[in-house]
This record gives sequence, C-alpha cells and structure tokens, in this order.
Amino acid sequence: MSLPYLALQWTPHTPVLFASFVICSALAIAGWWYRDQPATRPFAIMMSGCAFYAGTTVIEYSIVALEPSLFWWRVQYLGWVLIPPATLVFVLEYTGRNRWITPKLLVALAIVPTITLVLAFTPLAPDLIVQNPQLVDEGGIAYMDYDVGPWYTIDGLYGDAVITVGLLLLVRTYLRTTMGQRSQIGALVIALAPYATLVPFYYYVGPAVFDFGATYELEPFLYAFTGSIFAWALFKYRFLDTVPVPFDMMLETTPNGVLIVGTERHVVECNRTAREYLDVTGPIAGRPLRTLSEAAEWVDAIVANGGESELWIDDNVYAVSTTRLVDLRGVEYGYHVVIQDVTKRVQYDQLLERHNEQLETLNQMLRHDIRNDTMVALGWTEILDEMVEESSLEADAAPILDRIDTSVRHIADLTEIASELSQPLEQPGEDWTHSILLQRVLREEVEKAAEAFPHAEFTLEEPPDVEVTADRALASAVSNVLRNAVLHNDKEVPTVHISVAIDDGRACVRIADNGPGIPAALQDQVFDRGVKGEHSGGSGLGLHLVQTFLSWYGGSVEMEDNDPEGTVFKIELPIAA
Repeated sequence: MSLPYLALQWTPHTPVLFASFVICSALAIAGWWYRDQPATRPFAIMMSGCAFYAGTTVIEYSIVALEPSLFWWRVQYLGWVLIPPATLVFVLEYTGRNRWITPKLLVALAIVPTITLVLAFTPLAPDLIVQNPQLVDEGGIAYMDYDVGPWYTIDGLYGDAVITVGLLLLVRTYLRTTMGQRSQIGALVIALAPYATLVPFYYYVGPAVFDFGATYELEPFLYAFTGSIFAWALFKYRFLDTVPVPFDMMLETTPNGVLIVGTERHVVECNRTAREYLDVTGPIAGRPLRTLSEAAEWVDAIVANGGESELWIDDNVYAVSTTRLVDLRGVEYGYHVVIQDVTKRVQYDQLLERHNEQLETLNQMLRHDIRNDTMVALGWTEILDEMVEESSLEADAAPILDRIDTSVRHIADLTEIASELSQPLEQPGEDWTHSILLQRVLREEVEKAAEAFPHAEFTLEEPPDVEVTADRALASAVSNVLRNAVLHNDKEVPTVHISVAIDDGRACVRIADNGPGIPAALQDQVFDRGVKGEHSGGSGLGLHLVQTFLSWYGGSVEMEDNDPEGTVFKIELPIAA
C-alpha cells in the first residue's frame, strides 16, 4: 500500500458524520430487534443504509489522497441505494398500505439503484456519475471536489422523488388518523422533511446562488438529525410498537355501521357497513341524512331526538346510538352515530324468554304433578307395609317393599333436583342483580330439614341480618348440603351445626356434621358432576348443583374435614351493596 493511502486528516465534519453513523447503526439494530412488528424490517434496512453511507463518508473525508477518496466515495453508493426504496416501503407498511407493496413496485424501485451500482463500480461509462474528480484545499483541509454526471442527477432526483412520496403519504396519514397517534407520525414527518426540501435546494438551487467551494454530500450530515428524531420517537412514542391506523381504515374495518353527521345532520363520513344497513348507494357526503332512504330517515329522527333506540328494518333489528361531537373549545360540531345489528341478540332474547316460560311450566309439573304422585306412592307403600306386618307374607314382602320405598324416594330426590335445575335464572356470567335475606333462607331450610329428618339434630346460630347477592335457588343449594349431611351420616343421631361469619364484604356459611367424612379419593372431585360415594344411592348431582348456583352468584363452596369427625362445607357469598 502506498503512502497516500496512509495519509489521514481530521476534519470539522468528522464528529457529526461519526454521530450519524452511531445513531443510525443503533436504530438499525433496534429495527431488527423489533423485526416481528409491521414496518420494522424496511426501517432496519433504511437505517443500515444511512449508517453505511455515514461511515464510509467518515473514511472518505479522513483520507488525503484522490484515488482512495474516490474509491470510498463510490462505496458510499452501497448504502445510498438502499435508503429511498426502503424509506418508501417503510412508510407504506407503517401507514397500513401493504397492498401497494407488490413485486412490480419492488422491481420498479430497484431499477435506478441497480443502474447506479453498475455505473459506479464498472468502467462502462464512468463519466455518467462523476467527472473531473480532484482534491481541493479548503482552509487547510483536503476535500475531493468533482463535477456531476447526468446519471448522478437522475439518481438524486429519483431518491428525492421516492422519499417525497413517502413523506406525502405520512402527511396524509397524519391528517386522517386519530389525535392520539398524530404526535408519533408528526415526528416521522419532521425526520424526513429535510430530504424533500433541503436536499433538492442544496443540490439544484444552491450552486447557482452560493459558492460552496468543494462539493459536500449533504445527506450524511442530515442523518444525525433524522436519526435523533427517529430515536426520540422510538423512546417517546415507541413508534415501532404502535403502528397508526388511519381514520378511514378504522371506519371500514369496524363491524358496526358508523356515520359522522354535522350539526344540521348532513352526512360527513359513512362507512360501507352503514351504507348496507341503510340501503344507500352513490356519493352521499354533504347530503341531508333524512333524504338518503327510508331507513336513513328513521335514523335521522333518532339523531334529532338524541340518545339510543332500536330500529326494525324488515326482519332485522338495529341498535342506533348517537354521541354529540364537541371540539376542544366546547363547540358542538356534529354527531357520531353507531348502527349495530342486534338481530341475533334480540332473537336469542326472545328464544330465552320462551325457554324460561317452558322451564317454568316444567318446574310446576315437577313440583306438583310428579312430586305429588311420588308422595302418593310412598303413602301407599307405608299402608301396604302396615298391612303385611306380622302376617305370613311379611318375610317375603318386606325386602320388596323396602326396594319400592327406596326407588320412589330416589325418584322424589331426582324430581327435586330436576326442579331446581329447571328454575329460570339470570344469564350466567352477568353481574347478579338480585339479593336475598340470608337469615330467612337459613331458618326456612333448617326448619324444612328438621321436619324431613326428625331423627337428626340441627342447630343454627343466630345468623346476621344481611342480604347476599343471590336468588331463590340459594335455598336449593343450602337444602342440598343439609340433606347430604344427614343422608350420608352413619351416626344414630346425625348432628348438623350451622353458623355464619362476615368477613371483608362476604358472608361465610359454615355447615358442619358428625358423619364419617368424605373419602380422600373423592375430596378433589366431590363437586364434579356425577361423582358420588361408594354406598350412595343419589344421582351425584346435588353438590355439583350447589357449586353451579354459587358460582353464578359470584360465590364459592369449599369442603374440609371437621374436628374431630365429619365434614364442614363453607359457602361464601358476596354481601349485597
């Protein structure tokens, strides 16, 4: 290597150029880090091109020799040719115009850069890019000066035009997007604006007005500014994480019909869904809403009256809601109208209402007709048992009568459970609006259990006078637990103790018995549907029903071993506000 290659110098421009290199390199790494987000890959390529361009310019300005300076000047094109197309693709992805990014567009964007690289690195037509390169002295510092060839101008105009298109698309998105996203888009506009304004002025107007002396490449110096703005937007607004959504795109992608009308109820904006609902075609901006169609006339009446209303059009039902639009000064400038198709919801509500009516009929049949018949059957069984008692048929008839009695009682239990399940209830998952006095439920169910099981002993500590969020099905849940405490008890005198405690806005009902307890193998699944003990004659639905009801109320049920024997069921319910 000859000595001129080793001759280096320090220029006043080196710190700025080196800063451009560092900032753009960091942004390129950040863009690759976020590469799974929209627009980040072309952003990383754009910043890589800027970093490469700035870095090679540092080397060119540091060398005091014509040939190596000219070599590094040509190498700069490897970075420059990436910047304009990557900028445009970045803007297209960032503003949601991905459908524009087609193979044809990418090929078109690559034509000028490809020709530029061929001319820069081959001897085909060296004068088309640079002519008469020479070293000049500017204040004791050597710079390479040159005359530009025709392709240099074409390539520059291409880059300026492509970046300007991207800038205009950003400005359009800025004007049409929401207020919350304008700050980040505005920062990107500021970052790219110099390339569409200052760069053309510098290259095409400046030389005719000012004597620049040597020919400086302006872009690498601007990369420090652009990179700083991009970095600020990245950390301030996380713009690589939050891609803006243009207002018109939001209108068209929402599943509801959306109208923006002025204070005189003239149409300002209307999305495709609203047009379908209102049966409107053709241009409608600026036209009075009431003149568009019969359905639009009804919507206009709703807007005039304000508030919300349902609109029936043929067999469809639409919920129409209006919101007054007020600017930052408090001046009203129109209405935001949302038209939602609620046909399926209304049909479901009607179906649910009919289903509840059917459930109510079934519930009455279960509670009265079938239950009465089972009670009659049990009565006749008792009479028949007395008739064969101490007779010659007693030994043979007694086991049969016991089986009949057990089966009829099982039918009665199943009927009771089916009746509880068939009660019309509120929708599970909705906020429960009913409340019930806990004290009354516990007293009534303990009294019923004492009558049904006279051989058992029930004790109820005085419950607090509170209302809990539940409805009449709570009585069924309590009844199930009390009934289980006796039916699965192996003591001669089953004892059941009921107490209530209040803690942190919830009522905890504690039901403890002296039975054999629940086997360890069943404790984790005792509330599952169909789970029952080895010697249980039940259906396995009772405790599952208890858990289901309580979960609907926002409550819970838990089981634990009693001390020294038996089981404790803890029912928790929120206290009604």
